[in-house]
Amino acid sequence: MPRAPVPVFDDLIGQETAQDQLRRLAAGPLGGRVYLFAGPRGAGKLKAALALAATQLCQADGALLAEGDGRPCLTCPACLKLAAGSHPDLRLVEPEPGKETISIDQARELRRNLHFAPLEAGLRVVIIPGAERLGLEAVNALLKTLEEPPEHALIILTVAEAEALPPTVLSRCQKIRFRPIPEELVQAEVARAKGLEPDLARLAASLSRGSLEAALELDPAEMVAARDGYLARLKGLRAGQAEPLLELAREAAGPEEAARFLEVLAAWYRDLAVLAAGGGARLAVNQDRREELSQRARRAGLDVWLGRLEAVFETQRALAARANARLALEALLLRLTPGLVEGR
Repeated sequence: MPRAPVPVFDDLIGQETAQDQLRRLAAGPLGGRVYLFAGPRGAGKLKAALALAATQLCQADGALLAEGDGRPCLTCPACLKLAAGSHPDLRLVEPEPGKETISIDQARELRRNLHFAPLEAGLRVVIIPGAERLGLEAVNALLKTLEEPPEHALIILTVAEAEALPPTVLSRCQKIRFRPIPEELVQAEVARAKGLEPDLARLAASLSRGSLEAALELDPAEMVAARDGYLARLKGLRAGQAEPLLELAREAAGPEEAARFLEVLAAWYRDLAVLAAGGGARLAVNQDRREELSQRARRAGLDVWLGRLEAVFETQRALAARANARLALEALLLRLTPGLVEGR
């Protein structure tokens, strides 16, 4: 694990319900349990898992943790090792470099290691971020461990969609749900952390769909340039001209690129729907293009813009279910032409 500040529950933004659940958990014994933290990317699941682990591995008086809010002391040898990413009783399990899934060999090694007593703490804590990356063989190798984890083990899985895991895994986990961070909180945090103007912070928050992590990763200049580039390409697409449409779908089919492309489309059609419904231009996400949006919103009815927005949402759901990105984008663009941007 890389060196990083030890997270605490107060670091979670917009997750009051999950915070309350985690504080209650931290006050009791957690050995022999498996938890599933489910919620969108950037909602704070891994941070929450690390914060919960810190409450169990901290060497401060356990009574202080139980009676307080579960905050680790941050100064004991265990907390210093957590900050340095070197605590021997905390392990993150992720795919090996160059691999997309966690292998059966990794699962078998984890299963063996969990049966050894902790080296320094009262628990061994295992965190599997993005547990949907567990290969089928790895899942099968871990089922018995998930059903009956050792009493000295705490296992935490994080996942964007709980349904991405097999029912045999879900039935063995206690679930804590994380919701998308409200857009206004993401906007405020991005503006504070990156010193952005309100319009840019709002655009970053909208394109991140409640993911603070994604919003903080966005470069303002690149973000606007990418959006403008997409919209310019879309304006040039016309029914009966398949080649440029298929080329755009091919170029936007990478995992991160596809997500960004669909977020741009969703924000654009959302703005057009809001304006067509009578909302003021100040409600638009794309504030720097609000005059253009106001003109375009009048060129089609609300039902048109809502239909296009729903088509984008359907494609996002398809990609979340691991549909072929290029084929899904091709189908979307064919469905939306003509008038991708203008509505007619």
